[in-house]
Amino acid sequence: MNATAGGDPLEAFLSKYYDVARRSKREHRRIFNQVCIRVDDIDAAEQLLSNSFGIDGFVRPGGALFAGERDLSVAWISDEVYLELMEPTKPQGIGYDTGCGLPIGHLSEIGFFVPDLDEELARLAPLGWEVRDAIEDHGARMVKIDTDPPSGIPVELVDVHSLRSTRSRSDAGGSPSRSAVSLPGWRRTMRRT
Repeated sequence: MNATAGGDPLEAFLSKYYDVARRSKREHRRIFNQVCIRVDDIDAAEQLLSNSFGIDGFVRPGGALFAGERDLSVAWISDEVYLELMEPTKPQGIGYDTGCGLPIGHLSEIGFFVPDLDEELARLAPLGWEVRDAIEDHGARMVKIDTDPPSGIPVELVDVHSLRSTRSRSDAGGSPSRSAVSLPGWRRTMRRT
């Protein structure tokens, strides 16, 4: 999505983000919504993707970040899927910790909007999935999950519970919270950096 047709590009991104999240809830189904790639330099990666493949309209959403993340940049690449570029706080190397316990290449995670995070976690628990990290921001509860032992497929689940197209609490002077995420009955394996 190219958000240069007037208006605030971040608000345009978030509007579509919330539209897809609403569809997940309305249709009561998971929607594959993102691919995240770790990059050493977000500005250079945005320019390369724009020049090489015409992917533009990147915006920086700000707000809460998972442990080990310095900055994020996002752009829609289809009606339901956006590309997320994440610059880590430390230089990358082979065997980067994805936040799900398994060192792999430069894929950070695949993501899904879910209509109800607690229901989805309850469905996935018997299959061996565990919450590894959690944050809450932009009106959403977000968790990174993986299996034990790690599957090599890091997954992020997003449940947008406040379906308003507003900026995050951090934009309004508040601070996003890692501890506000409530996951009753779930074993959380939090990564420390």
